[in-house]
Amino acid sequence: IQIGGDGNIAGGDITTTTIIQGVPPEKYAVALAQIEILKEKLAIAQAADKEDPTEEEVLAAGEAMEAAEELEEMGAELDPWNYIKLASAAKLRGRTITAAGYIREALRLFRESGNRQGEATALNNLGNIADNRGDYNEAERLYNESLAIEREIGDRQGEAASLNNLGIIADIRGDWDEAERLYNESLAI
Repeated sequence: IQIGGDGNIAGGDITTTTIIQGVPPEKYAVALAQIEILKEKLAIAQAADKEDPTEEEVLAAGEAMEAAEELEEMGAELDPWNYIKLASAAKLRGRTITAAGYIREALRLFRESGNRQGEATALNNLGNIADNRGDYNEAERLYNESLAIEREIGDRQGEAASLNNLGIIADIRGDWDEAERLYNESLAI
């Protein structure tokens, strides 16, 4: 069973492609049920991209993670964009290490498939986690790696986000001239 997505971080449907050979019908039925749970719970958790998520959104994030784990145990392969969504759910639950694991798996899959847009997104998300941990050198490295890819592929929106994130790092370090330069470059885009 392969579970894919449309690449839209904020939404999109999870689609399924089934490889039924050798899969018992009861396992297949359970997998289909888990896919529906994952879709529903990720949709609720994705709506929680705010400072103060509701109890329902936090609970849904945990249930999405459980559904994904059960699917993986059944042999399902998640699309890398779904790992990005699961990372957001894990962060919502306060599970930063789990979130980083999901993002690293997405990064591996994006690199394997040659998806440069996804690779840049995953690197930027890993940079955010490093930034939140206070590892500013690692965050800066990851943001710069993401920025290089975004410039290479012409992703102006991603480029602006990476420049803004680099501005935040410069600001934290007290390098206000560099921060201002980066923010202005981001703003111009």
